[in-house]
This record gives sequence, structure tokens and C-alpha cells, in this order.
Amino acid sequence: MRRYIEKLTSDKYGYTYDEVSEMLKGLGINLTGSRIKYLVGELKKSSRRRQKTSENGSSTSVQEATENQSAVVESSEAEEALVKDTTDKRKK
Repeated sequence: MRRYIEKLTSDKYGYTYDEVSEMLKGLGINLTGSRIKYLVGELKKSSRRRQKTSENGSSTSVQEATENQSAVVESSEAEEALVKDTTDKRKK
């Protein structure tokens, strides 16, 4: 879901984190804008750390890959609803 939030808050779409928070409330996800911003930043940090370790010859574990894949599958429905919701709001 991080990619969608980053896309919505980019210069192209111009939503604030608080506006994204309001959109997510419609999906039953209750987070403040500042919390979303913090969590997205933490995800970026952890992604960079994983990339550095894999570049140094270490590989990510199969368990991590499986957990990431299941998280992506579980959140895909919420992401699709979020994108559809934002598209509908912009058209009006």
C-alpha cells in the first residue's frame, strides 16, 4: 500500500497525508496523517537496509519473502478500493 500512498502524496496528485488518512477511514483503517507519514518513512528505511545487505552478498530469507508476498496479497483489495475511491473523488 506504500506505493499508492506515495503516489497520492506526490506532486502529481497532491493529496496530504491527512487526506489519505480520511480515505483510509472509509476502508476501516484508522490512522492519522502523521502516523501514515511515519510508517511510510520506516518502510523506506527498512527497504534500504535490506537492499544494502543483499548487495553485500547476504540474501533475504525465504520466510521474509513469503511474509511480504502474503501481505501484498492481503492488502491488494484495500489498495484497489483506495485507488478507485480517489479516482471517483477527483472526477467530481
